[in-house]
Amino acid sequence: MRFWGIVVLLCFVVLGCGTSHDSPVDGGEESDSAVGADRVGPGDGSSIPEAALRDSHSYGQVDGSLGDSGLTTDGADGALLGADAAADAAVEASLDADAMTDGWDGALLDASPPVDGAAEAAVDSGATVDGARSESGTQVDGPDGGAMALDSGVDGEAGSIRSEGGVDSGVDASDGGPPIEDEVGFVDVPRQRTAATYPARMFYVFEAADSDPSSKPLAVFFNGGPGAGTTFGLLPYGTARYTLDESSPTSPPVLNPARWTSFANLLYIDERQSGFSYGLESDAGTSSACAYAPVEDAADFIRTLLAFLDSHAMLRSSPVILVGESYGGTRATYMLDMLLKYSTEASRADSSLQEEIQSHYDAVFPSYAGVVVPVQTLLSQFGHAVLIEPLVVGAMQFTTQTTLMQSIPKLQAASSLDSGVDIYDVLKTVGWSDSLSAGAAAVYSDVDAATDLLTRDPRTIPRIGPADRAAAFRVAPTTIASGVPQANEALSALIGQLNVNDAYLTTNTPACGDETSIFQSAIGCGDEFVGNLLAGVHTFITNAANDAVIYSPAILYILQHNLGTADKVTVDDVTDAGTTPRPGGFTLTYTPDGDAGVQSAHVRFPPYANSGHMVATTEPQNFHDDVVSWFHSTP
Repeated sequence: MRFWGIVVLLCFVVLGCGTSHDSPVDGGEESDSAVGADRVGPGDGSSIPEAALRDSHSYGQVDGSLGDSGLTTDGADGALLGADAAADAAVEASLDADAMTDGWDGALLDASPPVDGAAEAAVDSGATVDGARSESGTQVDGPDGGAMALDSGVDGEAGSIRSEGGVDSGVDASDGGPPIEDEVGFVDVPRQRTAATYPARMFYVFEAADSDPSSKPLAVFFNGGPGAGTTFGLLPYGTARYTLDESSPTSPPVLNPARWTSFANLLYIDERQSGFSYGLESDAGTSSACAYAPVEDAADFIRTLLAFLDSHAMLRSSPVILVGESYGGTRATYMLDMLLKYSTEASRADSSLQEEIQSHYDAVFPSYAGVVVPVQTLLSQFGHAVLIEPLVVGAMQFTTQTTLMQSIPKLQAASSLDSGVDIYDVLKTVGWSDSLSAGAAAVYSDVDAATDLLTRDPRTIPRIGPADRAAAFRVAPTTIASGVPQANEALSALIGQLNVNDAYLTTNTPACGDETSIFQSAIGCGDEFVGNLLAGVHTFITNAANDAVIYSPAILYILQHNLGTADKVTVDDVTDAGTTPRPGGFTLTYTPDGDAGVQSAHVRFPPYANSGHMVATTEPQNFHDDVVSWFHSTP
């Protein structure tokens, strides 16, 4: 189903920000400032700092800027104009943005029936314990440090969970598998079909829930960019068992009172080429010339997630919460679209992904073995998404937010060269977001601190050392975050020297150098985003007041003015801002053509008055409490 028919007049000023293979992977100039000197700006004269497009976090980057948006609606029946219709370029500058954050009546779409069967059947993907790649190219490391077969548990000795973390897995092998314990490793993923045409190893960190992990959901975290390492963002700041202090990020990690292990198991994944993930077979060609493919990127994460689930029998059928920040919202949206509608959508990535997803569902939903599983059944596992300041409506979202932010002085002022504020959080001084990356890099330079964040001494992580990655390579990062060269020097001294084209750690490193197609797409994953909502995906979106990179009320504005017939989105009544959990939400109502019934979905949309782009970093306890309340209120 396609909900959009948009005419958008685009006037791009494209940045020359491709990767350079002449620069060393772990050397060169370091980025110490969150605000760059170069500018691109929309046709109305406002400007966007280059740092919004590319900095040490690579959150919410724009590779081009837009002129007049040309957002279009047909006022007669609300139907969106076709490609040959005249454009209506008006976006109401007088929009009352405050109305977008108020009210939540708690009504959520009830679309999650119980799981049809227990995940007792094993998945035979062809992976082998000795590390031979499966037909799909997917392999996962076991807690014993070796490659894990995807159809069994692992008999090897798992790393122990530190007692100071308050973890009690409480699971005995006699209950159906090995104990659920903290784990770190890599999952092999195959070449992408059109974009990153080389195999890669995706790095992951798993933290078991504080108690009874076999009964808890699995929260899956990834940062955005593309190319922002999760090991520089959501892992070290605000969500994991240990956290860094954003006001003193180079200090050692401390036990996190807002840790999500209080209610969930946690899985953190680095994009291929970013964080600790790395490419293989460098002679197959580097990625500087390839065009980034969002659907193929999402397939990498699906494969990593399914490989992890299928190698842990006691977690295989767990409810999954996808948690994506910034561009991670696009990634989560495509993942859910392909997981829920896999019989038609998975082939967009490549020909084998549908079969791999079906293999997982055969184990989780045995009554549907070998046949397409209904979406309503699949929602019991893949029915929750937490989107932190997300990009979900492509170029239109950036164009719309530029206009809306003109009425908010503190956000509009952030575009100025001499504003002195950090565009990721205008309450912070310039350079704050870079200091977060530098803090994470410093932690990975210290073996004890790194062990806290990674759950394991980095020297003992399987397949991290030079003996297991002789053919590994890195694409040179777009910018080199402060502290990363020093971290690579420290890790080389600890673990061993890698080949000249490789490095232990990078960030700002997308799998392909050409990302312009992501931001030139008029509506990005807008179709899939709305489709997921109406299918029944319970969705939580943050609404941070101080983010000059992603202004999430623009998403609501687009839904209100550019989706189907008139009055498709309603905003809940205003409620007291001091209530707990914070109020905030909206209900999307869609009336399709013909005899099909009205569809609706409620989206949790709480405001965060003291946060910018990194809500988990600056308001970790509020964010944790809101998500816990929301998750337990859903069917």
